[in-house]
Amino acid sequence: MIKRFTHFLTIASIVILGLISIAYGGLPPSNTPGIQLYLYVDHSPTPFIIVEKATQKLMLFEQGESLSLINTWSCATGETPGTKSESGDTKTPEGIYFITEIFQDNEITVFGSRAFHLNYPNIFDEYAGHNGDGIFIHGTNKTLIPYSSNGCITLNNRDLEQLAPYLAVDTVPVIIVEIMEEQLKQQNFALSYGDSTFNTIMETLGLANQPIKPEQIEKLNFLKVGSQAMAWIRYDEYDANSLQYKYDKQVFLTPSPAKNWRTLYSTHKQDMIPDLLAIHPKKYKNTLVKEALAAPPPEVVVAPPPKVVAAPPPKVAAAPPAEVVMVPPLPKRAIATITKGGEIIDFVEKWRKSWAQKDMKTYMSCYSNNFRSSGLNKNGWRQKKTYLSQKYQYIQVGIDNIVVERTNKKAKVSFFQKYKSDRYQTSGTKTLQLVMEDGKWMIEKEYM
Repeated sequence: MIKRFTHFLTIASIVILGLISIAYGGLPPSNTPGIQLYLYVDHSPTPFIIVEKATQKLMLFEQGESLSLINTWSCATGETPGTKSESGDTKTPEGIYFITEIFQDNEITVFGSRAFHLNYPNIFDEYAGHNGDGIFIHGTNKTLIPYSSNGCITLNNRDLEQLAPYLAVDTVPVIIVEIMEEQLKQQNFALSYGDSTFNTIMETLGLANQPIKPEQIEKLNFLKVGSQAMAWIRYDEYDANSLQYKYDKQVFLTPSPAKNWRTLYSTHKQDMIPDLLAIHPKKYKNTLVKEALAAPPPEVVVAPPPKVVAAPPPKVAAAPPAEVVMVPPLPKRAIATITKGGEIIDFVEKWRKSWAQKDMKTYMSCYSNNFRSSGLNKNGWRQKKTYLSQKYQYIQVGIDNIVVERTNKKAKVSFFQKYKSDRYQTSGTKTLQLVMEDGKWMIEKEYM
């Protein structure tokens, strides 16, 4: 009986960025070979795995104040030399990978007692045109023979049992190379908060101007293998109601012709279900309890959402964007239904429709002259949205689960939004803060 364990975040946005060359001072040059790492260490050591195909060894390291080699196990990789590029070539891929799923089998199978699925093909593989799937770290019930797998990384069952506690989903980097430099074992990859390399990595992640404190950071890594590199952060944010939101951002880098780094791809995920801190987070950081969202006050207005059908994209020859699985919204909150508020629903539909149709005149007429969002005023917002409407070949906007909270002069509208264009996809809860101006509702602030 196979038990399958999966993990996902409930709001995800994926951005395919233009290949803009940026010289990130403090990061290793893009044309240097080998493995180079920066690992932020706060309270507990950061583990990572290196598989060396030339010696058929899997090594488990931990970076704390110093680098420690925890253990080394014999393994078997693909019977054909070289890095994997297509299905059935019996090669083991090379690069930076992560566990995506965990399988456990109590019966005797070819995968031994456990199997840990790797995310091959990763972003770099896909851009290189590599295909195939089914690459695992798994056990075996047979005698371990070097270079005997179809591309997986195979260990003896007893060795895999020792390694298994470290193999968490989307957490521990698995770096696969042909040869590892021997001096790597003597290096120290610890990254200190606020130093020049730390600041450069935050700049790479687009977070240089965001005041993230050390206690908010769960993980911050910069991983480079040859010409592939990625910057990765997981961090928490707290709102005024002590709700904790978890964020995960990754930026994948590739060399430019000028030997600088350029952004190949970026992902940004948010956990849509917040944690309510039982005690103030600054004093008791890890004391968390889950709490269902309570019913709002009586002034809350709820109206059924209009039936929204996103406009189909025009027929163009461009390649479709990478598929992103949209996660369904949270169940509706238990709130009282009031019949008023129809004019706000009509206003939101006008805003949505004009955005999807790239009708910038109508779209911008929905915004107050006092509008501010993401550091932009109304003119800055107009320039940004005009640029995007010209850049994207099509825009689709769908909204659902509209909740309206209002007074005579102010209103807050929240809904679950699905946005899609030929180069960008996102889904999650959006909020519009409205103000009554000259008898009309206008958007004063917008955030997601």
